[in-house]
Amino acid sequence: MIVEFSGGKDSLVALHLVKDKEDVKVFFADTGSIYPHMVKFVHETCAKWNLPLTVVSPPVPVEKYTAIAGMPSDIVPDNRSPEMKYSIGKDDEQKIQSIVQCCGNMLWLPLQNAVLASGDKTVVRGIKRSDKHNTVPPGHTDPNGITYELPIYDWTDEDVFDYLKEQGVTPAKHYEEVNTSMDCWLCTAHLTETEAKGRLEWTRRHHRKTLWPKLADRLRQVRRAVDEERLIVDRAMDVIPKYKGTSDCLKYERKIKKLEKQYG
Repeated sequence: MIVEFSGGKDSLVALHLVKDKEDVKVFFADTGSIYPHMVKFVHETCAKWNLPLTVVSPPVPVEKYTAIAGMPSDIVPDNRSPEMKYSIGKDDEQKIQSIVQCCGNMLWLPLQNAVLASGDKTVVRGIKRSDKHNTVPPGHTDPNGITYELPIYDWTDEDVFDYLKEQGVTPAKHYEEVNTSMDCWLCTAHLTETEAKGRLEWTRRHHRKTLWPKLADRLRQVRRAVDEERLIVDRAMDVIPKYKGTSDCLKYERKIKKLEKQYG
């Protein structure tokens, strides 16, 4: 039995529920830029519970990968994709890739390959029905014969925190301030998540002189690249009459004028 453990509260509960079963192994995906406190938490948790830990890494560290394929973003203009930049001969401009592409190559695919190589046929995940992103339903068996167990599928966040408190299990330290998982500290995507702003503010407070300056610079580069492409689309759509009279539209027009002035 393999437990995919990210160090987040949900996978922590899933691991705690099955840790005393026979032949439990823990797989942790480390892209090379996981928050330092999360790497420490995963290793310390497995050592405390005497569980064998396998660290799964992608072929190249995520920072090197994003330098080539582009930084991940929730909004990906076609002209900023690595494929398009290469085809139009502007490979030197800032490239942007989708969340699925980045997380898939750096986290999900390496984990899947590691599970297949292990020969194990049972994988435990800390996924809940209430999560924004789900993968497979409880008891699903994939074409490779691997069955997925989701022991907290019908739980809520409140159930998770109550269980941890009852069991005397302390989650990673950032949960004292923000309820979100922490994977890659340099990630410029997942900004539509409920706690996205909280994650960024936590990073700024706790890593002001180390991680934050680099992350802030990456976020600026992504925002500028998206804004530049959006400005081009807006210019092309000038033939459509603009809406007037609402505060939201007026604010939007002011933003566009500001961008036009900034980027010419």
